[in-house]
Amino acid sequence: MRGLAVLILCLWPVLGLAQAEQDGPGGQGARVGQLLDLLQMDDLLDAVRAEGLGTAQDLGDETLDPPATRRLMQQARGIYGTARLQACVRAVLGQALDTETLDASIRFLSGDLGRRVVTLETSARVAMTDLWTQDKARTRYAEISRDDPLLAAVTRFADATDLLGRNNSASMAAIARFYDGLADGGFLDPSYTDIGAELRAQRAEVEADNRDWLYGFMLLAYGPLTPEDFDAYTTFYASPPGQRLNAAIFDAFDRMGRDTSYDLGLALARIATERDL
Repeated sequence: MRGLAVLILCLWPVLGLAQAEQDGPGGQGARVGQLLDLLQMDDLLDAVRAEGLGTAQDLGDETLDPPATRRLMQQARGIYGTARLQACVRAVLGQALDTETLDASIRFLSGDLGRRVVTLETSARVAMTDLWTQDKARTRYAEISRDDPLLAAVTRFADATDLLGRNNSASMAAIARFYDGLADGGFLDPSYTDIGAELRAQRAEVEADNRDWLYGFMLLAYGPLTPEDFDAYTTFYASPPGQRLNAAIFDAFDRMGRDTSYDLGLALARIATERDL
């Protein structure tokens, strides 16, 4: 169920995108667009789209017959449409970030260190969509010495940005919304009301999986950095503008993850119940 936390869809109106396109080259929307380019967001969304489609395929294979799975995948390709993902991210960040935060973030991320780290992060994020690479990263984390300086550095970064706590909260919220979609689509028995107990039963497994994935990713992404460079990167994200940027990104992904998971559960439920009629 981990994949549900990273399936990105935003059903909000695209007014934020429209405003971004109207306010001119020096306006707020243009600055948000510059920030998204520096974050290499299109490449990140491509990776998330691929993971979302993979999760939909797995759910179909486990739950539906082949014709029904093909129907689910047709809907999933619309759910994870690139333009919708891009519009959502732009809208959420455009509403969340003030001018001071945008300026400080763009100034840092447009520098040599910011560009290098984002490239490393994006490359690692794309690589982690490959299960073999992901397994190697998880194994590296499992086997690394707890005294290793890189592990200590990524732990400081994770603590400064609350990466694990935020990921865990987003994961559990996404899974809850998936069950809501299943229920609204008539897939769950109406008498089944103990979804909370089901979520509590999954929490420990989800949190352990998030930890292993996240630390595997960080070791892969930040390994090439010098300790001094990684300290400077951590310092930016521990600063007020860095904290606001981090919070806005997580808010966007959390909101999108919840909507995505609900839509996926609803689509799966409707196709499954139609098949059973």
